[in-house]
Amino acid sequence: MHQSWVNSTNSYQNFTQINYTNNADGTLHQRISQIWINSTNSWNNLDRGTYIYTNTVDVCETDEVQFTVFPNPGTDNINISLERESETTISVVDMQGKLIMAERFVGSQVSIDVKGIPSGIYLLIVQSDGKTGTTKFVKD
Repeated sequence: MHQSWVNSTNSYQNFTQINYTNNADGTLHQRISQIWINSTNSWNNLDRGTYIYTNTVDVCETDEVQFTVFPNPGTDNINISLERESETTISVVDMQGKLIMAERFVGSQVSIDVKGIPSGIYLLIVQSDGKTGTTKFVKD
């Protein structure tokens, strides 16, 4: 479980958690990522990865979208660059789990206007081709 420090309450607050389940042989079966929603005092699912094993050797796949975000911190716009062109949904969530904005686009690069968002730390969720990637970004 990941927690973030809240100055106003002088305490840690739930932020994200990842739960794993294993197969009988001990190999990873499933990973579920969740984000804490303060308004409902509950965890909300972000994504789930299910792992299937075969006898294939030297193949590495990930269930997360590979992307870069710049500049970070950003003031007016943040740029997101994906590893390949696809239909993508970008969501910005505040540290309390509130959805601030969501955009859909087709391509490998997009610039998002964040001028109207208050300064702070946000979670950027990128969903593409059935995969999800998450990172934090700072709005100056």
